[in-house]
Amino acid sequence: MDLTGIFLICGFSFVIFVLLAVTFGRMFGWRIAAKSEGFITFSSQHVPRAKIREAFTDRGWILVRDQPGDMMARTKASWRSWGEFVTLRFRDNGAVITSESSFPFQAVDYGKNQKNVLGLMELLKNKGA
Repeated sequence: MDLTGIFLICGFSFVIFVLLAVTFGRMFGWRIAAKSEGFITFSSQHVPRAKIREAFTDRGWILVRDQPGDMMARTKASWRSWGEFVTLRFRDNGAVITSESSFPFQAVDYGKNQKNVLGLMELLKNKGA
């Protein structure tokens, strides 16, 4: 077998592996989508849900889920991304803020997820949450 044949077999195998990983990866918890996280501590013992809803609205996000343990909003699509899901999971006197690309195959977010997390943290601090 010559060198060209080896390169073709390796390239074909790589493409098949990537397609299988993308197709079946979610079953195993694999995510390609870009993601950013942060933690915010609340100033009171109670979760400031009204202030969080107000912050989502101020940023132009749509509230998707509001449950006892978490809240989720969806951002609008832009030239940088297909939109993101911003989730707050409530923990001891605070929340873990996660921003993740809504399109599961978007591996690059151009800093949009980090901007979402830091912007929401700043807004909630300014609102006294």
